[in-house]
Amino acid sequence: MEEGRRILAELQQSDWVDQLLDYDTVISGLASGHGPLALARDRPAVGGWRLSEHDSQLLAKLTAVARAPYEAAPWPEPPGVELERLVSDFDRTTGRRLGLQLRWDNNPGGGIWLCNITVDGSVRGSTGGVGDDPEDPLAQLADRVCEGWLHEEIWGGWPRASRHRAQAGNTSVAGWLLCRGGLRRPRLGSHTASALGRLN
Repeated sequence: MEEGRRILAELQQSDWVDQLLDYDTVISGLASGHGPLALARDRPAVGGWRLSEHDSQLLAKLTAVARAPYEAAPWPEPPGVELERLVSDFDRTTGRRLGLQLRWDNNPGGGIWLCNITVDGSVRGSTGGVGDDPEDPLAQLADRVCEGWLHEEIWGGWPRASRHRAQAGNTSVAGWLLCRGGLRRPRLGSHTASALGRLN
């Protein structure tokens, strides 16, 4: 705690930092992922923050202090999401490698499951709220990953309807639905072109 207070006092010498913020408020904001906003006097102009290298290093150290108790806490049981079903669909139909890895982000608000996303080993980002949909967490994740990354990663979007014929059938498992704009993930009980994990 003393190290954190020392770092904050040094940061408060900079004109962008709010001098009136107390230590606990700053630490809570940094632990929650607010970054410079946890200390800022004003919101940044368009274009984001331009901190000096010295202030950036201090901010990183203070963030590490804020995150330390949450990083040390044990992870809860992960949600039952069969990531390999989505991975296998992508890999089989594109010849590229999708990486999905669950990560627990503990914070003062209670924490959230994130899914880190890579394509061919390159980091693409992460999406949160994994497992929030108790009815079909895999389908929810497929929606988020496709909309946020894979539709742009693959020219023409992914998955692509032109390679698949609709197979009539009522299903209660996550699958891809053939529609005018391509393939999309259907709601439970819809007619699907292919179950998740069996796209070809």
